[in-house]
Amino acid sequence: MPPPRKQSGNVFRIPLSTGSDAFLMIINQPLCAVFSNRVPRSTKITCSDLRDVSFNVCVMDYAFKKKSPWQLEFNCDVPEALLVPACFFKYDELSNRLTKWGFPATEHDDRNALREQPATLDEALKLECVAAWDPEHVEERLVDIDNGVENVWIKQDLDELRENDH
Repeated sequence: MPPPRKQSGNVFRIPLSTGSDAFLMIINQPLCAVFSNRVPRSTKITCSDLRDVSFNVCVMDYAFKKKSPWQLEFNCDVPEALLVPACFFKYDELSNRLTKWGFPATEHDDRNALREQPATLDEALKLECVAAWDPEHVEERLVDIDNGVENVWIKQDLDELRENDH
């Protein structure tokens, strides 16, 4: 029986519309690290090639299904530098409450327990909105990074945050 596809340390190859591939590692599903590496299709890589993280993101489960265009390449140990909580902002429209939200990097480490704390607008503007991204939106974001343009999904989150009175 093959190993679970949503296992920590699994590295997926993400085909981009530009003809190159990007890579993503599951840290603690749904939290993932997206690497800055881009390689031509069919170029082999190893764990040691994955160094620079472009961004952390939570990804929808269906991105990791067998029929997904994201292909499981291999599994390797999650680098120690990635085993820290990732911080996002969360805005609750009902209470008008803005918080910083720490997503645990491991399942078993109490230091990484989910934490939510009040946040100022300035703090939140330096973070990303906590959300589970569709794989297509992750792909669009990677292409936007490569093209040096602002990503529509990040812009939308930040514009909504600025528009609300905190």
